[in-house]
Amino acid sequence: MRTNSITRYIKDHWNGELTLRRSFFLNGVLLYLLLVILTLAVDSIVTVSNQSVIAAYMILFLMAMIWSLVGIARAAIKVLLAANVGLLRKAGALIAIIVVARSAVALVSDLRNLL
Repeated sequence: MRTNSITRYIKDHWNGELTLRRSFFLNGVLLYLLLVILTLAVDSIVTVSNQSVIAAYMILFLMAMIWSLVGIARAAIKVLLAANVGLLRKAGALIAIIVVARSAVALVSDLRNLL
């Protein structure tokens, strides 16, 4: 992938222009699983005394989660507002918004516990 296409993909997701399915499963579920694996790797490699690496990773994790959740929410809202979308897809969009809201609450709660 070229840099322009990566940048475009990041912007498209952020703006909710990708399909809800792609946003939810690829940029939501798969990204979260990759972040969990990366967290385990960082945890096993980095010592507690290396605070700068831990802080940088936490910022990266937070940015990735915000990007993911915002893109999913915007894609879901577009589905809910579309006139030519069936009831099943609208129900899926509503479920996606509930999952995003629940994930955001959990993320904020975890951040509060860290501080």
